Amino acid sequence: MKRLSFLLVVLLLTSCQQLKQANPPQAVIMIGEHSYDTTVGSYCWKHICADTEAPAELLKGKTPIIVKGGEQIKLQIDYQTKPDEVILSKHVIGYDYETVAEKSEFQAPIEKGVYYYGYSVRWFGKKNPEISKGDAVYAFVLEIK
Repeated sequence: MKRLSFLLVVLLLTSCQQLKQANPPQAVIMIGEHSYDTTVGSYCWKHICADTEAPAELLKGKTPIIVKGGEQIKLQIDYQTKPDEVILSKHVIGYDYETVAEKSEFQAPIEKGVYYYGYSVRWFGKKNPEISKGDAVYAFVLEIK
């Protein structure tokens, strides 16, 4: 009986900790064996919304991640439930963008230059899949050399 009570307390505490996560989970870029942090942009999470600049403005002055043209890039989110929707967009200065992929992997551009990206993710409710439970944009900048 004591063992069962202990397990119930542990499960309850674990559940509460997961519910207390106030901000969107972290996302990283994987290039080969190396991982790189992203910058959280606009999001709505746990009834809190924050609006930021578009990725190109948000990342002004940040050092780009150096990659080879055509290199495979994977995005990973540190959260137990995978997002239901993902959209990767390439941004230019201002709010203009082009959708690059609707998945968590893509190839770096071939042409040399600096590229700004926004990785938009969304989790939907199971009862009503049209209502978002949370969403976030993760920004990063690549330089092709």
